[in-house]
Amino acid sequence: MAITMRYMAGFILLTNWIGLACASGPGAQTAEKPALHQVVEVPMGQVCRQDDKRPIFKVSVPGHAHVRGADAGAKVTIVEFSEFQCPFCAKVSPTLIKLVNRYEGQLRWVFRQNPLGFHKNAMAAALASAAAGRQGRFWEMHDLLFENRKKLDDDSLFGYANELGLNMQRFDADFRSPELKAEIAADQAEAKQLGANGVPTFYINGRELRGSQPYEKFEAAVEEALAHARQFPGTGQGLYEELVACGHTQALKRPSRANKANKRPTLDLEKVYPVNAGQAYWIGGKTAPVEIIVYSDFQCPYCSRMAQNLTKVLEHYGPKVRVVFKHFPLPFHKQAHLASQAALAAGSQGKFWAMHDAIFANQRGLNRDKLENLAQKLGLDMHMFMRDLEEGKHQAEVDADIAEGKQLGVSGTPSCFVNGYRMVGAQPFEKFKEAIDKILKAPPLPAEKPL
Repeated sequence: MAITMRYMAGFILLTNWIGLACASGPGAQTAEKPALHQVVEVPMGQVCRQDDKRPIFKVSVPGHAHVRGADAGAKVTIVEFSEFQCPFCAKVSPTLIKLVNRYEGQLRWVFRQNPLGFHKNAMAAALASAAAGRQGRFWEMHDLLFENRKKLDDDSLFGYANELGLNMQRFDADFRSPELKAEIAADQAEAKQLGANGVPTFYINGRELRGSQPYEKFEAAVEEALAHARQFPGTGQGLYEELVACGHTQALKRPSRANKANKRPTLDLEKVYPVNAGQAYWIGGKTAPVEIIVYSDFQCPYCSRMAQNLTKVLEHYGPKVRVVFKHFPLPFHKQAHLASQAALAAGSQGKFWAMHDAIFANQRGLNRDKLENLAQKLGLDMHMFMRDLEEGKHQAEVDADIAEGKQLGVSGTPSCFVNGYRMVGAQPFEKFKEAIDKILKAPPLPAEKPL
């Protein structure tokens, strides 16, 4: 009798058989118990175990996807949707390499493209990696692009291809190929269908894991997937397909914001945080009844989006609102602290908000030369501006904002305090309007003493 992956789990112990029988759910008919080591037929639906709390997704591995590690017979397959301009994608890449080495022969890492629209060079980098892949050098280009994430213009991309010794004529043709663009578009379409709208997003034997998680979290997820897969003997090429056969092919409906309100409200009206403007730069009504203090990072794309939303708030409410800017450069944004110092240096010449807008409009490559160029365009006294940066005149101000933010529990950007009530994330204009209207109508709560 032939034993196949579709109809057999192979030789399994009685305890494993009982576990699989229970997995069929409440009310299942009790089967006769087999003897130890008896061959037990296991339907495909029990190989793929769906779990409402931790659902499985049926993520494909198309022929154009790039694979590192084991072959299609791997016990564990990690499908990653990623892009090359994202700092979190770059940060997690060494973790994936470590996993491939740790689980040699058992783990397959599949890279799929999902360049985000607000990263201007991400699509070109995706094409460059795919073009290098046509010459068998995808992973070398993958590593090189992450090493040079801040230099992804076309000239740099072609320079990396030349550095790898690629056939440049062929690289150029593939880079511009409609076929490669279609492959990337197919990856993006599936990512969107699965609800993987951010990067990096991972599917470990179909189970979703989002973001640049620490190695230990990946290891735990891989060990769990490996323990399940080992119940099915052999290294059949169709194992992964069997494990995800019952998976969802579309994003699951997530709880509405109303259902999430008890866990993380848009605006928490139960507590007033002891935050105050101090000597920070502000814009809007001097005696405005609503004050929005925002902790922000000039290198953070979500802070840039938030700045645009706050501009809409000021336009809508006029003198009823004032916005106060506090500096909270995140440590992994290497140029953010200097950008904050540059904004303050411009502020000492009466151009803080002009520099604020200029930096957010030119977030890519905020090195010293770029900041000086922006200052020059604003007509600043360049001798004074450069001296302020060289002497670190405003470094202490930035550090003081960071310390104050940490005392308030700020850990990410953007974070806002609307009359002391906390709002987290790049909330849209509509959410600010909802919050401000609530505050204007609600009686104020007594605040704690200011920091």
